[in-house]
Amino acid sequence: MDEFQHIKDRIGALEKTLLQHNDLYYAGETTEDSRIISDLQYDQLYRELADLYQRYPQFKYVDSILNKVGGVRNSVLSKVKHSFPMLSLSTKTGQTINECVDFYNFVINIAKSIHFDQDVIRFTGELKYDGVSLRLKYVDGFLTQAITRGDGSIGEDVTINAFQIENIPKIINKSTDHGFAEGVVWVCGECIIDNATFENINDQQIKNNKPIFSNARNLAAGTMRCGEPDLVKSRGIKFLIYDVVCEDKSKLSSSHVHNLLTLEKVGFSFGDFCLVSNADGLYSFYKDVEKRRKQLPYEIDGVVYKVNNLELRDHLGYTSREPRWAIAHKYIPQTATTTITAIDIQVGRTGKITPVARLKPVSVGGVVVSNATLNNQSYIRKKSICVGDEVIIQRSGDVIPEVIESITAAACSDSDSGRFWRMPRWCPLCSCEIVLSSDEKQAKCTGDIQCPGQIQRKLLHFCNRRAMNVVGIAEKIIEELLDKQIISNPAELMALTVSDFLKLRNVKERSAKKMTEAIDSARNTTASNFLFALGIPRVGEEISRYVISNIKDLDDLLSPEKLPHTCKLLHSVKGVGPIAANNLQSYFSDKRNIEMVTRLLTLVNIQQQPISSQKLSGMLFAITGTFTNATRDNIGDLIIKNGGKLTNSISDKVTYLIAGVGGGIKRQHALEFKIPVITEEQFFKLLENTK
Repeated sequence: MDEFQHIKDRIGALEKTLLQHNDLYYAGETTEDSRIISDLQYDQLYRELADLYQRYPQFKYVDSILNKVGGVRNSVLSKVKHSFPMLSLSTKTGQTINECVDFYNFVINIAKSIHFDQDVIRFTGELKYDGVSLRLKYVDGFLTQAITRGDGSIGEDVTINAFQIENIPKIINKSTDHGFAEGVVWVCGECIIDNATFENINDQQIKNNKPIFSNARNLAAGTMRCGEPDLVKSRGIKFLIYDVVCEDKSKLSSSHVHNLLTLEKVGFSFGDFCLVSNADGLYSFYKDVEKRRKQLPYEIDGVVYKVNNLELRDHLGYTSREPRWAIAHKYIPQTATTTITAIDIQVGRTGKITPVARLKPVSVGGVVVSNATLNNQSYIRKKSICVGDEVIIQRSGDVIPEVIESITAAACSDSDSGRFWRMPRWCPLCSCEIVLSSDEKQAKCTGDIQCPGQIQRKLLHFCNRRAMNVVGIAEKIIEELLDKQIISNPAELMALTVSDFLKLRNVKERSAKKMTEAIDSARNTTASNFLFALGIPRVGEEISRYVISNIKDLDDLLSPEKLPHTCKLLHSVKGVGPIAANNLQSYFSDKRNIEMVTRLLTLVNIQQQPISSQKLSGMLFAITGTFTNATRDNIGDLIIKNGGKLTNSISDKVTYLIAGVGGGIKRQHALEFKIPVITEEQFFKLLENTK
């Protein structure tokens, strides 16, 4: 018998199964009864087939489903918890050598304090790619998973799309030169679309009479999050690495650069870098890249400095958000000149009014800009900005476009009524009065829930991935739902059905089903996410967590009898404070809000954090740093489940500070207040031994 027959048989079975369910799905013939396998099962089979073809390319079908458009179903991306946090970087924006000197001195001073050999300390300078971060997981050399950064703790599974990126090796072959083909290895990098490819894509959009894409980064992010692997392949996504982590640290060289060069040999790609021993070397790299920035094949917004020695990195550690052994050094925002064609206003979810300049489209750092913020009326008056002016715009932080200067000779005056823009007295969306502060820096629509603009922004906030995480319902869809008076609040959004979506323009049954599935997928949530999703002013994500950890349940806010006492309590809670507490009381004193929230609670499933014991009752904990065996959220959940409370700040009321790697300022404050600082292991021992 052919020794590979079992491989051929398995490939044949997978091709047949995937094709069968693919045809059913796209023909729109599947129902809950007829759909034999779930999206997750389908994706697992697809990955298995891709793995087999990578290992046995000689057996690949000419008409394989992997080669077909629509070969993978477009489903809502599944959320995946990172094995360890995918942190961001501390950012420096100064343009002098001081940023390099400060980083260098910080590292050297720590090295001196631990008697680390300074002669072996080296630093790398690398490009800060302007794309979407991705972490690849390899098990015994096989690519098994690809996850986006997400919020650093939870990302989205885009494994199938990663298989379509040509310069991502699907297999790392064994070699005596490295140990990356053994055990679990994570490779981190950035997905980008290079400038030439981006221009070609937009040229094709123009030929097809379709709108052009604004920038390569957003296109890369959107493409990686789509459920169409063939689109990922056709758009030429590239993957550029910047780090590697092994479960078995002995598989790594002590040199970061050596590890990247080794990965390059097995098929990965990365950009320009330098290896230097001092701040002068880092700054020279910064200036050299700045000169060549426009000639680079892809967009960057700065450079990154890292400690090359991995042992020293371990000593330097982390804060809760970022490593201490690396910083990003950004370039000054890029500018361009264009003309203001009109000035409109934008209404935020809290009613804040922001003037927006409509511009003659212009490219700024590879991004086509047609709108820019004007901040407020005081800013417009101070800068003498008028409709028709030629202005200089910049992308602040290379992201938010802003008008920074008018270069038109003739300035506006109060008497120039034909050109000088004034804040309207009435909101154009709801006809309610706009209140302008005496200094002209704050303007607010008084319409509240009568204002479609505020409702739309509140609904977009409600759907945000950090709130209720309703993915796949675009802003234009929400706008049309409001225009047709199908919905007016979050409760009505969560009650939408397929028939409701079919009332919209250009929405077919398949799209309508996908959007209702997205709503269903978002029904399970936590109390803190639910509270944050309501969009109460000054009650952000962090404050919502502290509110929930200091009340019994949401009824403490919904009950008119309990509300005053609850908000009085929250006034004094560190991390909440009087402003947020007053806003909570104002929001939950409104009968319309109570009715909406009450109905909304019947449409979602709040995943309670049951009190499993009172072991930590009466104890107040603060958490800082990063941990080995648990995340900060895990530890926080355990505290709450066992009757304890959380705070975000250090005071003499704190019982313990649980500190992981890093921690910085909270450690110092804890020492000043003589608060016990315990490790992750000591916390678990405390939990185990406390009765």
